[in-house]
Amino acid sequence: FGNLVTNLRAEDVKDARGFYVKGREFPLVKAYAEVKLGETLSIIGSFRTLELSVRNGSAAEILNIKRGDIEIELEVIR
Repeated sequence: FGNLVTNLRAEDVKDARGFYVKGREFPLVKAYAEVKLGETLSIIGSFRTLELSVRNGSAAEILNIKRGDIEIELEVIR
């Protein structure tokens, strides 16, 4: 779907409520169903790392980030 998988571990972001990336808010949720279709979210994925996603969409597409891009800047929402 175009999730952006980070190297931030679950324990690194446990106090965050979400993130801003390129001016878009990605609330930290436990399940995709917590947001409406097409909305952004952040979630701890199966490898226990932070992923940025869009429910039934592509975070990579809306942020214009391609495979191999090394760095993105996250602003933590506490």
